[in-house]
Amino acid sequence: MKTIYTLIVIAFFSAFAKAQETPSPSVQSPTIGIKLALGKSIQLDDVTITFEKVLEDSRCPKDVQCVWAGQIKVQLKIEEKNRTSTQKNIIFSPTSKDDKIVYSSDVKSINALEVMPYPQTNNTVAEREYILLLQEVKQD
Repeated sequence: MKTIYTLIVIAFFSAFAKAQETPSPSVQSPTIGIKLALGKSIQLDDVTITFEKVLEDSRCPKDVQCVWAGQIKVQLKIEEKNRTSTQKNIIFSPTSKDDKIVYSSDVKSINALEVMPYPQTNNTVAEREYILLLQEVKQD
């Protein structure tokens, strides 16, 4: 009787694990982002975005248990053709509910996804290593 019970439990968990591994057909693969290094600019049609500086990086290293997760705050310069340039600060933190919209128009939006690399205790992030991951979304 114990053997039958054990086989039923194993079969149940195997079926459950298999169901968890099967991707849903409605899930779309993520859009590939645009990498922008610190101090560099990228032009997307009539908009130029410059990753000017990292204002703060207090993120908790990956390999440490922290009381506070920390955040990273970056400064961007957005220049639109025939308009004045603007600066925008974007904060990335686990508690931030703000949209990370860098630029938006009737035809597209540019969103900030993340800042890499993520700090680790054995490896401090040099300023030249910071990369901002952006995503351009065209409006239909």
